[in-house]
Amino acid sequence: IRGRILFWYVAVLTAAIAAAVLVNRQVLVAGIDTRIDEALVQESKELRRLADGRDPTTGEPFRNRVDRIFEVFLQRNIPTRNETFVTFVNGRPFERSLGEPIYRLDLDARLVDRWAGVTRTQRGQVSTPAGTVEYLAIPVKAGQATRGVFVAAIFRDRELADIAPAVWGAA
Repeated sequence: IRGRILFWYVAVLTAAIAAAVLVNRQVLVAGIDTRIDEALVQESKELRRLADGRDPTTGEPFRNRVDRIFEVFLQRNIPTRNETFVTFVNGRPFERSLGEPIYRLDLDARLVDRWAGVTRTQRGQVSTPAGTVEYLAIPVKAGQATRGVFVAAIFRDRELADIAPAVWGAA
């Protein structure tokens, strides 16, 4: 009888620990997803605020100077560790954020084709050799015409890798 009681005690305890680890991981993943969404929305708001403002060099409104909007934005905004910015002007890659990203999204022909022609804001996820990338592609228009596209991208798999120690620590 003692053997059976011990067996069931160990089995229940193991199941409880496994359930706690899984719940802990899900909570951490949900937190990362929320942070990614908030970061992408924040970059969108910052870009729109800048585009509605004035060129800091000339003091004049940006008007149709999408290239200048991107230049100023990229000078002022440094991406976080797993984040990168890519810009397109007239359907071609223009500039990207400073630093060396995990994977150069602006050199991936498939992604360039996808993002260069964006005419409406697009939120999505793509698979790259560096893992899954969550992105927000924002067209910048002058009048009715799209003059450029700004893409904020976050390497989701790298963000998830950051929670691995917490998950293993809970086990």
